[in-house]
Parts: sequence; C-alpha cells; structure tokens
Amino acid sequence: MMNHTNTISQNIAKLRHEKQAKQEELANYVGVSAQAVSKWENGGMPDAELLPKIADFFGSSIDTLFGRKPMESGDLWKTLVESTSQDQKLDRAFEICEKLVQAIDSGEAANEPELIKLDDDLTSQVIIIRRNCGFAKIAITKDIPYFLLLPDFSEKKAELFDLSSLPDLFSDLGDARFFETIVYLMRRESNKAFSSNLITKKLGFSQDETHAVIEKLRRYCLLSTTTVEIDEEEITMYKAELPQSFCAMVRFARELL
Repeated sequence: MMNHTNTISQNIAKLRHEKQAKQEELANYVGVSAQAVSKWENGGMPDAELLPKIADFFGSSIDTLFGRKPMESGDLWKTLVESTSQDQKLDRAFEICEKLVQAIDSGEAANEPELIKLDDDLTSQVIIIRRNCGFAKIAITKDIPYFLLLPDFSEKKAELFDLSSLPDLFSDLGDARFFETIVYLMRRESNKAFSSNLITKKLGFSQDETHAVIEKLRRYCLLSTTTVEIDEEEITMYKAELPQSFCAMVRFARELL
C-alpha cells in the first residue's frame, strides 16, 4: 500500500525546488511557520484543510501532491494541455478515448484498464459497446485507428436516416473519376488554388471528364471558385473545400467490404 505521508513530503519538497521558492514563502502563503514546512518535507503530514492552499501555491492539484497522475484524477484538460507535448497530443487523446470505451463497457468499478498494444500477431483490435443510450466503438489498427461515439437512434433522430439527399451522393461516389479526384485533392495542400488543367494532366482525364467531375464537386460545395486575369485572359481557379469526414466515411466503408 502506498505511503501517502512519504509521497506528500517528497512532492512538496520537489515542487518547491522546481518553483525555486523558499520554505518561508510557502509558509507565509499557507499561514504556518517555516518549521512546519520543514516538518512536512521531512516526513510530516500537513493538516487536511491546508492541502488546497498548498496545491494553490504550486499551481497544481491535491492529486498531484498525492502523486496521482492527471489521468488518474480524471483531469483530462491537464493531461492533454499540461502533461503532453504538442506532437503527442493526438496519441494521448486516443489513449483517453480507448479507456473511455473500456469504462463504458465495464459494469462495475475496476482498476484502470491497460491500453491495447499491437504487435506482429495482433494487427487490429475493435471494441464495440451498444447501449440503449447509444453506441461506442474504437478501432485500434496499424493503419487508421478511430474513435466513435453516437447517441441513440430514437424517433426524434430519425432525420439521420433521411435518404432524400443521399442516393445522388452515393451514386456519384461510385463514379471512379469523381472518387479519384477527391482522393487526389485530399492529398494535396488544401490552400493551393488550381485550374481544371491540373486535374486533366495529373489524373489523365479528358477535358469533358474533368468538367463533369468539377461540376459534381461544386454541386456538393467541395470546391470554391474564383476568377483571375492573366495576360487579359480570365481563368477560373478552384480551391478544395473537402471535409475530413470524407476520410472517416472511407474508413467505415472499408469495413463493409
């Protein structure tokens, strides 16, 4: 069993040194003597009512004084903002989502679950939870992992399955040229304008095929249009306005194949 007294003593000393503060400064802030602070750092236990004030002095939490990690205390904001480097935030967020789904699936209080680690023998792992209140799913894969949380599909949410505008979209997505163009534009820098000639040249379409694809993209507001004048000639330029939900749709569609 963890010795909380020793942990708090060590953490108070550690946090004070990191803050480069003297024992007298902490003592004055909390309203005790410097001897009391010295006693805390050498194995003594502060009175419980002083813990919030001590935590405030260090700009931390009471959980931190006890040596608990932000994830254990449930402070997700602190976990992602204060405890994670910028290039690791997405991976850390995904770990939180994984534990969230495992928590939803658990029927009773339990130890914090272990994260799933993939190896050569385990290339994917999927957790699916269906409840009356909704649906949760997380896919840990070596290609494109994802997390999904949806509310229940009650009558009041029946508009989700309103098919009046979907058949045309699915039909157009079945057009290989339309689909290929979307994939190409998704891989290209979105802020770079282009003319229809780029599609014709890069994808090997005829001008008529390119024109048809562009009209479909404009129909779904996936392209913004502007006109520029070069050598007294007006040229129509486009910018892709493709939502990231397209990647999600392709990821889910693969599961149906």
